[in-house]
Amino acid sequence: MKTNFKGSEGKWGCVFTSNKKRAVRNKGGLICILTEPSRFSGQDERYDAELEQMRADQRLIANAPELLKALEDLVMFCKENNVCAELEYAENVIKEALT
Repeated sequence: MKTNFKGSEGKWGCVFTSNKKRAVRNKGGLICILTEPSRFSGQDERYDAELEQMRADQRLIANAPELLKALEDLVMFCKENNVCAELEYAENVIKEALT
């Protein structure tokens, strides 16, 4: 299954912007900027949990092109080897990501 990915091409990576915000970019520029959670007195645990979640989101977004490619390769393997149990689900996930 070869899709027509319309997003930013090239390797994506986790970076900080000039004003210290977490972001994802490729060599062409910024793809997205993540908003840091608000910090309130007495809510350090919540803040720390949300900050860790934001870091995980940043890593997931930065790896999206490779994840899409891996899923496309898996779909192709399933089709070629007549392994169809999860194939429809994988194809639907790809379509959802690309529309």
